[in-house]
Amino acid sequence: MQVSNVEAFFAKREAGSLHHLVVTLGPAVEGVDKIFTSESTIDKVQKQFGKFNVPWAVAKYGAEKVANGGSIVFFSGTLSRAIMKNASCLGPVNAAVECLAKCLALELGPRLRVNCVSPTLTRTSAVTGGMTPEQAEGMFTGFGKSIPAGRAGEVEDMGHAVAFLLTNNFMTGHVLPVDGGKAM
Repeated sequence: MQVSNVEAFFAKREAGSLHHLVVTLGPAVEGVDKIFTSESTIDKVQKQFGKFNVPWAVAKYGAEKVANGGSIVFFSGTLSRAIMKNASCLGPVNAAVECLAKCLALELGPRLRVNCVSPTLTRTSAVTGGMTPEQAEGMFTGFGKSIPAGRAGEVEDMGHAVAFLLTNNFMTGHVLPVDGGKAM
């Protein structure tokens, strides 16, 4: 997504015409996190960090379009805190989005609230792209066995978290892990 597209979208909106903004991140860029392989290039790393540009641009150009008392909710991911091998690019991108949420909570408050949902592995087409249904199910089942909740996340789980952050007028500057206990 181009920052200019985000700017053009919000240029057509009136100040105060929106109540909330919710910004999700797209799928990871393949071949980036194994940085010491030939698959990884600086172009791929920059593309991965481009995922930070979307929430930044939405906040920059969209915040003034949100009515007083509204909010912005970003999405990151548990790799910002659940450090693992082959996450040396996606983990920092997630952490950057979480830091952005906290910084903007200070900068935009008290007029707007800014929070971040940090999901774990969730059943979405963005996660399973290129997999057979059997491969995807195997991945989700195996992951579920490794966490206290006993299953991968569902889109509805993330929706409940977003609804909570949009409606709780005292939540700002928080990263809400929706991880089925993975952090433990």
